[in-house]
Amino acid sequence: MTDAGGVVRPMLRLAIPVLVEQSLHVLVSISDMVLTGQYFDQSHLAAVNLMSYLLWLITDLFLIVGIGSTALTARVTGAGNLPLARRVTNQSLVVGMFVALAATTLALLGAGPIVRGLELTGPSAQLAGTYLRIVSLVIPLVMIEAVGIACLRRVGDTRSGMWVMIGVNLVNIAVSWGLVLGLGPLPKLGWSGIAIGTACGHAFGGLSVLALVLAGRAGMGLRWGLLVPDLSLIRRI
Repeated sequence: MTDAGGVVRPMLRLAIPVLVEQSLHVLVSISDMVLTGQYFDQSHLAAVNLMSYLLWLITDLFLIVGIGSTALTARVTGAGNLPLARRVTNQSLVVGMFVALAATTLALLGAGPIVRGLELTGPSAQLAGTYLRIVSLVIPLVMIEAVGIACLRRVGDTRSGMWVMIGVNLVNIAVSWGLVLGLGPLPKLGWSGIAIGTACGHAFGGLSVLALVLAGRAGMGLRWGLLVPDLSLIRRI
């Protein structure tokens, strides 16, 4: 009979940090909604609700890349081919960057049509457009956060993503609330402060993951020579 304790404990050590990490993703939006509900009116609340869904959609675009890199990284790591796993990580970031640049351009140039296409009108549409234009500036870093954590997770490092997302939430809460209320040396920016806080949180997350990958965390090293597009490997991803 299989020793359940010998299987369950390692499984929980891997799974619980991922569960916490995913919960913290949701907490970013919840914090923005709570802050909006506390200090703004219904038009602002409608805008932040729509932007929360849109940010989830943008993150899911990068999870498409993450799923492919996850499967391939786990496979080659299990086979003991760490150099190929490192190459998969680099090529995943290449693919993700192309997607991120396209999404950033679309969000910056088409914020108004996107919001109207999602059937938000009036003052709420203008507020949502402002929020989207601010957050779109860090979409490439959102990509690095999502794809990088996925790659690290699949070589057994499930804790780094959790700690990164804790940092994302702390930065988001501190900056958003500080800019909305004008706390300390921070200016009072109102609605824009919420978007800036969210952008700063994800910027922190993307830069933190980038630092981990550059440092070779869990054997995943970012190398300029490996960032040259490899079409055969990209197809596999």
